[in-house]
Amino acid sequence: MDEENKTIYNTEEPETEATPPQPPLMTEEIITGDNVEEAEMTVIPQQPPQKENRGFEYMLRDVLSVVISAVVIAMLLKAFVVDSRIVPTNSMYPTIEGGDRVIMLKFPYYFGFLPERQDVVVFAAGEEFDSEEDLLKRVIGLPGDIVEVKGGNVFVNGEAITEPYIYEPPVYRFDAVTVPEECYFMLGDNRNRSRDSHMWNNPFVPFSDIKGKVVLCYWPLPHLGLVK
Repeated sequence: MDEENKTIYNTEEPETEATPPQPPLMTEEIITGDNVEEAEMTVIPQQPPQKENRGFEYMLRDVLSVVISAVVIAMLLKAFVVDSRIVPTNSMYPTIEGGDRVIMLKFPYYFGFLPERQDVVVFAAGEEFDSEEDLLKRVIGLPGDIVEVKGGNVFVNGEAITEPYIYEPPVYRFDAVTVPEECYFMLGDNRNRSRDSHMWNNPFVPFSDIKGKVVLCYWPLPHLGLVK
């Protein structure tokens, strides 16, 4: 009887509602004090390499821009402003010697300026020359001038001109000629060893063939100076 009146206690744990399985946490989603820096490095894109590449592109673009600009400017200068020539002979001795390098100005003639008497100029060789190279002589006769060589002097319009630049007086005679319009009469400073207007079949050089006025000898260095 006593055994029947005893309370029976349930020793089993009460049943609970079943919970659905949870997916495992990804390690990169867990940011603790120890791995905050590592997580930040993973999330933030790396900017310095991109900046370095962009900087190189800018530098390359700037260099190409400078080079192209320099080439264009040089071409324009050579075409319209200045140019250089190598003198192959001594026909202009002692003013200019064979092998000298000279600079000529081209732009004055593009702006309507005309050659003056005793200018040293560069011009295209005439048809009687086989070479296509330019010639370099001194302007003696201007359009309309009467030029004559006799007695060791050059006469322009009946008057002997002063020529401190020649190597020696001419020993030849050249009868008087009248220089046509827009043409010039040329002689070399080394009068007796220069093939110039006094020897050419056509002694006159058209203005259109003149390319520039020689102003400077820059090489070799001992000859550096203005051409007068």
